[in-house]
Amino acid sequence: FMLITNYMQAHNLCTTVSAIFHPIFNKLMSLSEYGTFALIIGFTSGYPMGAKIIGDLYSADNISFKEAKLLITFCNISSISFLINYVLNKCCIPPWLIILFVYLPPLLTGLFNSRFIKFTNNNNTVHTESTFNSIHATFYSLAKLSIYIICFNILVNFIININKIPVLQKYIIVGLTEITTASLYISTESNLYLKIYLTCSSIILSGLSIMFQSFSFLNNSTLKRYYVLGKIEHFLIF
Repeated sequence: FMLITNYMQAHNLCTTVSAIFHPIFNKLMSLSEYGTFALIIGFTSGYPMGAKIIGDLYSADNISFKEAKLLITFCNISSISFLINYVLNKCCIPPWLIILFVYLPPLLTGLFNSRFIKFTNNNNTVHTESTFNSIHATFYSLAKLSIYIICFNILVNFIININKIPVLQKYIIVGLTEITTASLYISTESNLYLKIYLTCSSIILSGLSIMFQSFSFLNNSTLKRYYVLGKIEHFLIF
């Protein structure tokens, strides 16, 4: 996904990809063609590609600061491939529940924010030109993300093996730390409703690992704050 989206940006294919859906989301949320592209990538490619594409498009002046703030509140979510191949496979949760709980809250957040939150366009950030070699950019990004994934997986496994922490508290702590290992650990819970709630909660909130990964692609502190705001909105709707 990262290589493909980098290639699209390098060869100006973003608006071509978003052409079909742009009239719909322009009417619903007043998104530009590039903003619609960010939405498509965010909802299909998964964490942290939504944050990366928003950061890239904003740095290249393809979207305004106002649109970037709106997009970051709802366009960085879990990928379809992760939900199907990992969560549904390992955790045995009904597919329609996962789709309902993971994808509906961000969409409702986007609709709400586009209508009721006033995003001003004042920003003093200096844009920097990015050298967009698709393969180089992909390997650099993946290497950076791998550091976060390794570190937070070590932390989660350390927490799991602390016997003094009650099981429910462990579920909550690891769910707020790293969602992949947390989903596998939470899948051992025998109470189906609790398992669904904890798994979906961790995926929606994204955990510290995903948050740090996403922040690494956002050079603006205001966008980081709006990302956190969006996650809180997702969780409240869920």
